[in-house]
Amino acid sequence: MTNENVVQLSFPAKADYLLLARLALSGVVRHLPLEDEQLADLRLAVTEACGNSVRHAYDGDPVPVGLAFVLGEDRLVMIVEDQGAGIDGELPDEPAEAP
Repeated sequence: MTNENVVQLSFPAKADYLLLARLALSGVVRHLPLEDEQLADLRLAVTEACGNSVRHAYDGDPVPVGLAFVLGEDRLVMIVEDQGAGIDGELPDEPAEAP
């Protein structure tokens, strides 16, 4: 993939910025043939993923949350990064595939 297929942004770990994440997603997928329900599911996913960083990673400290969208031929990969301590539990070895 080339850099043209990657959209990255960073925002303070504050709930006020979750709208920015949803708007960025909408811009990235605007040319994809998505149904309304699929777009709603993607918006929910980005809100939940970024919201978890805001809620759990920083205890209200407005340090940056990183968000990247990688657009491939047949997939969209969303990457949310933070520098928080994390939560207990194991992560899967492979990202979950959409049906």
